[in-house]
Amino acid sequence: MTELQFVYKPNMPERLMAYAALAREKYDMPVFVTVVYFRPHPVDKKVATCFHEEFMGQTAHQDFKVIALWELEAKKALAFNNPAMLPFVPLMQGGNTVEMLQTCAERIRQEEHADELEMFLGLLASYVLNRKLVQQILRCNMEFVENSPLFQDILAQLTEKIRQKMTEEVRQEVREESRQGMLNALQQLLASRFSVGITHFDKRFQSLDLKSFEELFFHRVKCSNTCRI
Repeated sequence: MTELQFVYKPNMPERLMAYAALAREKYDMPVFVTVVYFRPHPVDKKVATCFHEEFMGQTAHQDFKVIALWELEAKKALAFNNPAMLPFVPLMQGGNTVEMLQTCAERIRQEEHADELEMFLGLLASYVLNRKLVQQILRCNMEFVENSPLFQDILAQLTEKIRQKMTEEVRQEVREESRQGMLNALQQLLASRFSVGITHFDKRFQSLDLKSFEELFFHRVKCSNTCRI
């Protein structure tokens, strides 16, 4: 079982432990666990190579092999002549050069699924090389990229996040307008009732939310109506 991870995260040991357990249960076979990290982790972080936990006399343990792409030599990876490895070469040691990118692109174009591999190569290369330079070297077929399932999934997720954010911003704006309206009305009622300035109670109102304003406002209106009766 191989897990591809862009950067190291503290919860990786727990995740890999869970993935391995699920794989054993599903396939009823031994599982060798490997995690591949694309980009270097902060110097002050120690990357775990196992999950280990002891609780009430019971022990849970899972080893896993860690592969850091930036520690692998790009030239050795090219020597394997494995097309599936080519998109990862720019992230390897000595792979972030124009010459290496051109070499990978030339080899990829000889493959049956060149478009997919070249798109992936461009995506990873853009993290270590100038994006405009990457676009010039690679045949960036934007129509292919835009129609790819991966791009469509990313676009759908981004659209949903934007929609949720806009909806929340609108709600917040409505709440703020309602709060301000309640504040103005309450200021006028209290100023009239106690013969004070309209901003006399502002400091006390600052910490109140919309619900508190509503309760205070309607309580004041109710009292006013009762007094008239």
